[in-house]
Amino acid sequence: MSETGIRVETYVHPSEVPEFVSLEFAGTYYRARRRWVDGNQIGLELIQDEALSTAAPETQEAV
Repeated sequence: MSETGIRVETYVHPSEVPEFVSLEFAGTYYRARRRWVDGNQIGLELIQDEALSTAAPETQEAV
């Protein structure tokens, strides 16, 4: 993890992960955008100006 992104490893096929997702870290939700896929790893760019300290938006899918 860096200030601008995160690399995650997944057991689902990466094409099933939507372009925009919500992630939770210690009770704070962040929107993120899928930037690259390599095998079962996905690079996500954090959209920092949209950090939410409440529940994730209902229109976003959690990873």
